[in-house]
Amino acid sequence: MADIFARIQSATDGEVRAVLKGLCKDATTRKRAESMFHQLDVAAEAHERRELAPPTLHVCVNCSMAFSEASNTRGSCRYHPGIVEIDYESEAWADHYGDEVHDSESMREDNPEGLIWTCCEESLEAPRCTRSAHRQGGAKRASSSPMKPTGNKRARYVPSPRASTR
Repeated sequence: MADIFARIQSATDGEVRAVLKGLCKDATTRKRAESMFHQLDVAAEAHERRELAPPTLHVCVNCSMAFSEASNTRGSCRYHPGIVEIDYESEAWADHYGDEVHDSESMREDNPEGLIWTCCEESLEAPRCTRSAHRQGGAKRASSSPMKPTGNKRARYVPSPRASTR
């Protein structure tokens, strides 16, 4: 499907709920969904306390946080614009040989110190390096291949949602 965001816009409420329920079978995805729903609830409650009509809330494509246009200021969004790369020179891979280092959820969880962001060359756990206003719609940049050697002893992979939530 070429443009998932267009398909989401055209989906019925039932279709969206069915897809979300299916995605939430994965524990990491379920935790992100719970966090996003919590953020939406907190934002709606804050506006109710002010006795204002609840604003239209959006989810930022860069940082996955809920925001309203009224609260969207320059610098309110922090994110990593790059992708995550495996740093084969890292001590995290000292016990791995050749093709044993591969993209998997357990590899990311067990060896976050062996991963770096291309945007800032910092570790996966580093604070988000870019500030901007929140953005709705569109797509995040992603590698065309889940893993591709780059010639500098690193392999690229598309970060999981967990990897981009810090």
